[in-house]
Amino acid sequence: QKQWQTVSPEDRDLYKTMRNRKAGRPVALEQNAACHACGVMLPTATVQAVRSGTQRVYCPGCGRLLLAKK
Repeated sequence: QKQWQTVSPEDRDLYKTMRNRKAGRPVALEQNAACHACGVMLPTATVQAVRSGTQRVYCPGCGRLLLAKK
């Protein structure tokens, strides 16, 4: 609950919208250069963007927001 309060209203709205569109799973991990949700192999530039963490990156296969596995 505390973390949710620190998220901007725009990002909260985006999360809620994507959650509705993606059957409750709006986020996927990038793992071994692939989307963990749909299994599509990601282009190198996409993997680098996900791992840099400086921008929102979406899976080209399923459209979920990608996060790097730490």
